[in-house]
Order: sequence, then C-alpha cells, then structure tokens
Amino acid sequence: MPQSTQAFFDKYAKAYRAYDANAVAELYFIPAVIMSDDNKDVFTSTQDVVMYIERLMERLRKIGAVDFVPDVCQTMRLSDNIQFTNVKWNFYAEENKRLFSCYVSYTLQSVGDDLKVIVTVMDDEERELAKLL
Repeated sequence: MPQSTQAFFDKYAKAYRAYDANAVAELYFIPAVIMSDDNKDVFTSTQDVVMYIERLMERLRKIGAVDFVPDVCQTMRLSDNIQFTNVKWNFYAEENKRLFSCYVSYTLQSVGDDLKVIVTVMDDEERELAKLL
C-alpha cells in the first residue's frame, strides 16, 4: 500500500527535528530540483542535496527552530505515480513558540510503497528566514 502524503511529510519533519540532512536527502529522487523565485538548483547526487539541506538547517538552527510541523493542504494526482502537494510548514522554537509559517510545494513520485521528492518550490520560506536572520 503506498505511503500517505501526510505520513511522508511527518517522516520528513522527523528528519528535520533530528537535524539529519542525510535522512532528508534520502527522501529525494535524483536528479532533484529545489527552487524559489530567486534560485533554481538541480541536484545530481544525494550528497549535493545533503549539502543544500545542511546549509538550510544551519539557518534554522540560528533562529532557534526545534520543531517542524507539516500540514498537507492540497494533493493533486498528476499521473499514476506523480502528484503535486502543497504543505504549510510551521516552525517552532523552544516552549512551542511559533517562529513562522510558510508554504512549500512539492512534486512527488511513488517509488514502490514510498514517495520521493522530485521538485521542491519554496514559496516564501527564504523570505521568512531572511526576516528572522
């Protein structure tokens, strides 16, 4: 039975809570694309994704983020194995203090019973992080 989208992002959040860039990168299909309005990066190895995630995690550490809560807002089937998902991420510091929320869009592909990220579009995460840094 294929993994549910919410279960996938709960696993993704668990890896972020552990600040485990390798575990996050394992959830990406290679090649992977991570983009925003300003940057469009194509990653051809899992190690490249790890390095990108480590840089992002460093910024999250600087603002004191300790919890990452995904709320799957929309999932749309694009083909038998590919879907588009929009997630509202909530970022929290110690004592459940909300730092910010942002939307991130993902294109996911089913691989056996698992899902893998093909494309990530950071709608406003970069802007919100920049405000806090």
